[in-house]
Amino acid sequence: MSSDQELRWLSPCTPPPLTSDKVLAWHKPGNSPFLFMQGGDATPAGYGELNRMRRDPDHHWLGHVVIRPGLRGRGLGNRLVGSLVQHAFGQLSAKRISLIVFPDNRPAIECYTAQGFALVGDEFHRFVDGGPKEHMLRFEIRASGSTEYGTAGENRAASGKSRPI
Repeated sequence: MSSDQELRWLSPCTPPPLTSDKVLAWHKPGNSPFLFMQGGDATPAGYGELNRMRRDPDHHWLGHVVIRPGLRGRGLGNRLVGSLVQHAFGQLSAKRISLIVFPDNRPAIECYTAQGFALVGDEFHRFVDGGPKEHMLRFEIRASGSTEYGTAGENRAASGKSRPI
C-alpha cells in the first residue's frame, strides 16, 4: 500500500503496514481468494475475493480488491474486477454480487461503476470494537437480464487473468 488511507479503504481492520502474511490471513474457510496476474510477470499484479453469502448461494460478495501500487493507473483494477464479475456469473452461477466501499475512495467507486455496479444504498459499519460507525456505500450488480439495477453485460476486462489461490 502506498498510504495508511489506502489500507483503511482496503481493509479497515488491518493495521499498517500491509504485508503478504496479512493478505493471506484475510482468507477464511469457504471464501475464494484470487490472484490477478498480468503478462509474464511472476509477481501478482493484484488480489481480490469472491465470497458466497451464507444465506443466499446465488449472492456473492466482492472484497479486498487491490492492485500493486506501482501498477495503478493502468486500468488493471477494471480488468481485475471485470474478471471476477465474469467468473462469479459464469463459473459460480451467481445471480448478484455486492460490495461496500468508503465514500471517499473515488478510484474504487469509478472502477466498480465502470464494471456495471450500481449504488443501492448506504450502510454503517463498526470495524473496531468501540470504534465509530463508518459510513459505507453499497454497490451491486446482477446477472444479465436483470433490470432492477447494475446489470452485467459482456466482460469489460480486456486482458489479464484472475486465478484462484
